[in-house]
Amino acid sequence: PKVGQSWEDRRKEVTEVGNALRKASNVVIGGGGTIAVEFAGDVREVNPSTAITIVCSKDRALPYLNDKYRAKLEKKLNELNIKVLPNEKVEEEEYSITAKELKLSSGKTLPSDCFIPAFTRGFGAGWTGLANGSGKIPVNSYLQCESSKAVFAVGCSTKSVFSAIPKIQDESKTVCTNVLAFLKDAPLKNYVDTMPTAVQPINQKIGHNT
Repeated sequence: PKVGQSWEDRRKEVTEVGNALRKASNVVIGGGGTIAVEFAGDVREVNPSTAITIVCSKDRALPYLNDKYRAKLEKKLNELNIKVLPNEKVEEEEYSITAKELKLSSGKTLPSDCFIPAFTRGFGAGWTGLANGSGKIPVNSYLQCESSKAVFAVGCSTKSVFSAIPKIQDESKTVCTNVLAFLKDAPLKNYVDTMPTAVQPINQKIGHNT
């Protein structure tokens, strides 16, 4: 949702997009990460006949997968008749539910009735005025903003490799403890990442029922 968007406007927007996806003949999804792949499966469940294309900038979707899981992914995408267009980018960044020819980074075009951008635009803390160029808030070991000590960050700091519920829960516990300590002028607690090797989502589903 857009910053400041009302609940009613968001509800109307989601309903309009959902209805368009159910009727579309060509659905294009921008991005080859976890959200894009899962969303492609969701679209297939509600629209069995539409052409679905995932456009990704890497040489394949979910490029961090090892060979074993890469083969499983390719098999499932083939079963669901979901096409992957690698080494390309859609030049648009906003969703569209109007039939058009999408411009690709190669100069080619791709027909689309619905275009859904599902790629990361970085961390979204830019609106705070405290973030760096990546949209992350620079913090110290206490998850405390370096430029404004009364601010603590969860899920959008320079300690955040990617947003995942277990990591956000760990960060939240540290921040809750440190906010109370800060208000009492007591010593702060260092943040400890309990999942330091987790730099990508732990699992991936393709559609709700797969």
